[in-house]
Amino acid sequence: MATVRNHGSGHSRRAVAAAAVDRGRRWFETSILGRWWALLLDIQFLDRAVALAAKAFVAFLPAVLTFAAVAPEHVRRSIAATIQRRLGLSGQSLELVQTSLASGDPVNSSTSVLSVILLLFYATTFTSALQRVYLSAWHRPTTRDRVREVKGLVWLVGVIVLLSFFNALRRSFSGLIGNTLLVIVGFSVMVGLWWWTSYVMLRGQVRWRVLLPSALAMAVGMSIYTASAAIWVPRSMIANQEQFGFFGVSMTLVSWFVGVGFVIVASAALGPVLATDPGPVGRLVRGGDDALLRPGAPASEPAIGSTWRQSA
Repeated sequence: MATVRNHGSGHSRRAVAAAAVDRGRRWFETSILGRWWALLLDIQFLDRAVALAAKAFVAFLPAVLTFAAVAPEHVRRSIAATIQRRLGLSGQSLELVQTSLASGDPVNSSTSVLSVILLLFYATTFTSALQRVYLSAWHRPTTRDRVREVKGLVWLVGVIVLLSFFNALRRSFSGLIGNTLLVIVGFSVMVGLWWWTSYVMLRGQVRWRVLLPSALAMAVGMSIYTASAAIWVPRSMIANQEQFGFFGVSMTLVSWFVGVGFVIVASAALGPVLATDPGPVGRLVRGGDDALLRPGAPASEPAIGSTWRQSA
């Protein structure tokens, strides 16, 4: 009888544990974190982040360097200083990158206006990949945009201008109060850039208000990521350069871009999750209008259904 009771008690405990796990799983699935994770799986965030990093390295970065080569000296220095801070470079690692921006004369003499224009348009392959991230996250129709290249070029020029603006802004502030204002203004500009980016990448079909959380997440994520880069990028770049030469420097830059890709994809996916939340968070994001799309925008495509949900 004791054996039967012990067996029954053990079975009861396992049933209680299984029920608790099931309740926890169901809670996670319906929570913001769970729906965010499910959407990340839906849009294949690993592939998206790596694709963004690859296109940024082979298209976006060369476009910035070429623009710096033909730009005036003060603009070139502003771009170099901004890249330095974003990558967290200093000392020997900074010298390795500065050689690419030290002087624009060699490149300037062999670079025609036509080749620069072609390179900038080629760099729009990065903006095309970026647009696919936002369209997938919001389940928007993926039909080809007739002016996609033009929009990508406008966005690219805007980013280059922003790189110059950040350094000019830094020279205008000094002291504790100045640095505090610089952080506030810089963060606000970063939010504005990614707010505008998400609106452009979504073809102006999603309401401005519901795009704000994604821009805030991107600004916060990039601020934390660039701060952490000051710790690991210089060491990684020096070690890789000593072992592999210039290829080692490229490895470090690609690794940095992969991290940026993850931040972009994660923040892009967080936006629709918060906007569609049925609770107070979603109501705050949407405001007084539950509509996510602007009037006249085509209906969203149905969600694919994540692998994580299917396996569960």
